[in-house]
Amino acid sequence: MWLVPIGGVWGMLPDFHHVAPIFSESLRAVHSSSWVTLCAFHYQLDTPYVEQHGLDLIFIAVVVFCVALGVYTLAERMQPQLPVAETGLERLSVVMVATISAGGYGGFPLLAALGVVDGYDAVAGLVGLTSGHLGILVLLVGSIPLAVAFAGGFELLNRYRSIVKPRVCALSGAAFGVGAWFVGVVIGVPVWRRVVLGTSDFGIGVHWPSLGGLVGFGLMFGLVYSLISGAFDATIGQESRNAG
Repeated sequence: MWLVPIGGVWGMLPDFHHVAPIFSESLRAVHSSSWVTLCAFHYQLDTPYVEQHGLDLIFIAVVVFCVALGVYTLAERMQPQLPVAETGLERLSVVMVATISAGGYGGFPLLAALGVVDGYDAVAGLVGLTSGHLGILVLLVGSIPLAVAFAGGFELLNRYRSIVKPRVCALSGAAFGVGAWFVGVVIGVPVWRRVVLGTSDFGIGVHWPSLGGLVGFGLMFGLVYSLISGAFDATIGQESRNAG
């Protein structure tokens, strides 16, 4: 729970220029740059659209926070009594929940990395759109098959060697992110632009911010996936029960 106040302070750091006794102009310039996307998407939250719908978005944020807090509290209390997923259907249910949750969390570093370089417009352009807001939607939709592919890779590896532990899963996710970047961005984007959009250039698409975003996606996905999946794993679950 200590992450809640730390996250709040981190998200408000770009506004420090309002009260800074020195370097206020320099800090104001930083506040106006896309780099403050890394501070809880502060750059995107200062757009006119958010200002016009401020009360509605605040209400949604409060509801999401309350729901997340309730789920976290309930999960913490129920964790010692969680059953072990033994049948195929039970395991599939766990995988689905873990994939959806981990994919949602994994989307944040991916969105942040592209937001820093104002990459939402470029993403929207890949499907013939022009709005950066639609580029965010494209990224969120694209993260669904990405999450499914990552979950499939984790389950495949877990059949031969247990990788349920958070550290191992996070590092494996980062490696998956590098692979996804090479296949999807370095190779896939130029092919897509040539075949689907009909562009004449066909160069290698080396885009370093997307590499950071996909590695971040993999790290976050692996961490969350391992925590949820491991709670129902026979080996991890037995260790938790013995420790209790």
